[in-house]
Amino acid sequence: GARSGIMTIKITIREAQPEDSKDIWIWRHDKTTREMSISTDAVDWDSHSDWFETSLLDKNTFLYIGFLESDKSKVGICRYNIDPEKNVASVSINLNPEKRGQGLSCTLLAGSMEMLFREKKIDLTATIKKHNKPSITCFTKCGFKFDSEDSLYNHYVFHNVV
Repeated sequence: GARSGIMTIKITIREAQPEDSKDIWIWRHDKTTREMSISTDAVDWDSHSDWFETSLLDKNTFLYIGFLESDKSKVGICRYNIDPEKNVASVSINLNPEKRGQGLSCTLLAGSMEMLFREKKIDLTATIKKHNKPSITCFTKCGFKFDSEDSLYNHYVFHNVV
């Protein structure tokens, strides 16, 4: 049936490259992305470029890009910011707006977690706006557990079983 079609979508994941910068910046300015982001401000190109270049060089930041195997189109980005003192990484995900609502975020998140765990055995945290139901569904499907909440956000944790 129609459902089996969803399962066959294959996503390839790789580390972000300098040439991904423009796409990531464009996705960041999508209306829905900004509403769901912790920082809702627009980011000018120069600030983004500086952030991106620094992130690529930072050994505590991992950026993964997912793309469809079928047509090589980019699905989105997963970012992991590691706190080396606590040995924990905060995770955020942002989809290419054209790829939303296709059930791809979970595949992207799971695949990027797998890649990160090859490099680092660490626990993860995610902070998600309470009304961001698709993101909450995605993270809980991938094994994140509800940890705490405040007025705006739910906080989730993923314990990496060693």
